[in-house]
Amino acid sequence: EIVSANLNGANEVIIEGYNSIGSNAFNGATTVTSIVIPSTVTSIGYQAFQGANNLTDVNIPSSVTSIGVRAFYGTALTSITIPESVTSIESATFQQMNSLTSISIPASVTSIGLGVFNWSTSLANITVSSSNTHYKTIDGVLFDYSGATLIQYNLGYVRSSYAVPTSVTTIVNPAFMGALHLNSITIPASVETIGRYAFYSTTYLKEIIFEPGSQITSIEQYVFYESGLSSITIPASVTSIGTNAFFQTGSLTSIYIPTDVDSIGTDAFQNSFLTEATINVDMLGKTAFPTSLGSGQTIGGKSGVNISGYKIFSGSSGETLTPATVESNLRGATEVIIEGYTSIGAEAFGNNGFTVTTNLK
Repeated sequence: EIVSANLNGANEVIIEGYNSIGSNAFNGATTVTSIVIPSTVTSIGYQAFQGANNLTDVNIPSSVTSIGVRAFYGTALTSITIPESVTSIESATFQQMNSLTSISIPASVTSIGLGVFNWSTSLANITVSSSNTHYKTIDGVLFDYSGATLIQYNLGYVRSSYAVPTSVTTIVNPAFMGALHLNSITIPASVETIGRYAFYSTTYLKEIIFEPGSQITSIEQYVFYESGLSSITIPASVTSIGTNAFFQTGSLTSIYIPTDVDSIGTDAFQNSFLTEATINVDMLGKTAFPTSLGSGQTIGGKSGVNISGYKIFSGSSGETLTPATVESNLRGATEVIIEGYTSIGAEAFGNNGFTVTTNLK
């Protein structure tokens, strides 16, 4: 192993004889611009070159079989060719490499960790060997070989909208983090899971479109944290909204919470611009839900929100919706959805202050 303490301000480094480059060996070596790694080296350790932010030229010899977590984090490399000897790429290995525009993944790679290319905002093209049986790319976006898991969006590719392929069932954490060019993303009904941080800090993302029949059940923690969302229709399939899910979404002013959402995480909407929310009145008083309808309420950590409500009356064939049932359950809702009842009784809504009769469904 070698250490950066002996650099003495050198710009160019030639390594000879070593079998490995140890953890943090060149961490913070800001003077280094070029490193020659010999064919004796078989491993590059944890954070080996992290913070060597002027490093523009390095070779990875075919003797290397493993590259550690955050090994090249924050370096200034513009392109990387990973040798066929490497079988795994650890989490965050090439994170925050703002000059990196392309990377080539060989057939030998069978494992790629989470967030490998986080914040590498110039990365326009990810290529995978056609002989690789574990991974592939479509339009420069990295997927598992089956196409069911979207692993990494190519952050540097300039496109304003992107439609996730219908083969995808999972969008991993944090696939789109820091995607600065996207304004709109369409998510097909095939997607069942979206990982935490998936759209974290997508500051120009204005719109998420969930196609009809969505199977998403959870809006996970931090998913849209610091995004630029101005509108979103949460799928009816969703039952929970995680902590900080919409934290600091600077353009989101209103939201409709589907009827099956029974859990809102702490600070889900804190520091957002949310001013209007519509909820199922049955959730009034539940954790992180408002205590009443009207102005000045708090929902998911965001105060000063005007809350309106809807009520679903569910009956069965042969039943009549009576005034007594309405009176005891309406709770100030201005929108009513009626399901299953055969009839609506005389004056069912007549004495309950229900004035928005056009919303009766």
